[in-house]
Amino acid sequence: MSESDLTTSGRYRARRDSLKKRPVSDLLSGKKNVVEGLPPLGGMKKSRVDAKKIGPLKLAALNGLSLSRLPLPAEGKDKSFRYWPRLGSRHNTVTYGRFKITTRFRTGQERTVWHLQYTDWPEHGCPEDLKGFLSYLEEIQSVRRHTNSTSEPRSPNPPVLVHCSAGVGRTGVVILSEIMIACLEHNEALDIPRVLDMLRQQRMMMVQTLCQYTFVYRVLIQFLKSSRLI
Repeated sequence: MSESDLTTSGRYRARRDSLKKRPVSDLLSGKKNVVEGLPPLGGMKKSRVDAKKIGPLKLAALNGLSLSRLPLPAEGKDKSFRYWPRLGSRHNTVTYGRFKITTRFRTGQERTVWHLQYTDWPEHGCPEDLKGFLSYLEEIQSVRRHTNSTSEPRSPNPPVLVHCSAGVGRTGVVILSEIMIACLEHNEALDIPRVLDMLRQQRMMMVQTLCQYTFVYRVLIQFLKSSRLI
């Protein structure tokens, strides 16, 4: 990554006159643990990303919402407990310490849950395959467009629930990368430090390390190169 690459990517503005221009300050709200107001995606008014620490959930989608999660096992250790029912089971009982939890399906109502699992993130450091990570983000967008097109009128544009082990490092990279790519695609100013500051006002420690921070820049540079924009 060269200084010229960073300068070029910082100057870049996508030329899409048909898209409504909005300042970055309008892309994010101050709601606790919620990042709201991404540029319109798939014809929807806005998107929302929940960045909550919710126990064993990794990166999830419920009720038609897209879910992304990190792998359960990592280096021989369990990184999360199974929180979804097994295929074909109508009653599923699991035990966590003193608590036994049984899932009972009473109404027969069906719910589609999307699990998008990124498996190439090392326990330490950042992924080497930038194109692979961008493909993962594109897959999230694909699921988002699908859920937007098939969701019920009373619950349009369902949020994406993102999580990792601690809920801030890799989670922050995914959210920050998505927001900045959306800024590029929608002719918005590319101010990474400012957007990261807004994220940290909503959830502390988002994007934990310098390695993760520079990785976001590398992802954006690769996105621009893949789009033949630099």
